[in-house]
Amino acid sequence: MADLSEFDRAVAVTATGSAYDATLDAGWQIGSGVNGGLLLAVAGNALRAAFADRGHPDPVSVSAYYLAASRPGPATVRTRLLREGRSMSTGAVSLVQTDGGREVERLTALATYADLSALPDDVRTTAAPPGLPPPDQCLSVVDAPPTSLQRAAFLDRLDLRLDPACAGFAIGRPSGRGVIQGWLKLADSRHPDPVMLLLAADALPPATFDLGLYGVGLRRWSSRCT
Repeated sequence: MADLSEFDRAVAVTATGSAYDATLDAGWQIGSGVNGGLLLAVAGNALRAAFADRGHPDPVSVSAYYLAASRPGPATVRTRLLREGRSMSTGAVSLVQTDGGREVERLTALATYADLSALPDDVRTTAAPPGLPPPDQCLSVVDAPPTSLQRAAFLDRLDLRLDPACAGFAIGRPSGRGVIQGWLKLADSRHPDPVMLLLAADALPPATFDLGLYGVGLRRWSSRCT
């Protein structure tokens, strides 16, 4: 696995009978827990492996529920086929860890997979990309003091640039719109794919920050976005 990207190593799973073994890397932590997007990508990669022989490698719809905070270390991912069709397969996935001698479910999800490369050329959408300043005009964590990133190893894995218009929460001036947006790619420039997008779904600060509802996360972000 030495030639794999950092992300691919982090989401790698190994089939063991009816389940998959995974290792949650400490490099993807926020505080004491592993980032939720990374967990979803691990679970999604297990479903990709489970559906590989059905010709449905790509997630197109995923609904996930986070039941308990995950910690770095071994994890088991269990998948279950719920429905197999000609163009799509739907399954359930659960990520569990052993904690204090008992098994604890960290994440459970339902997902539908297909083959995106088989879609016709005229696929259409009403969605439009957000209006964002260029990346070099957005706020990056790169210039933050190293001490401020000690409990956010996850951010070292990303090149994240926040739109200044929605980063006022960092100085106690949220816009009140409930919008957090920015540019995102992996720090090693790995090309994005559908499984990587599962990580992106939980990579930015919560939109509640822009409403002034900070919770405990503000302390981790304030020194990085000013």
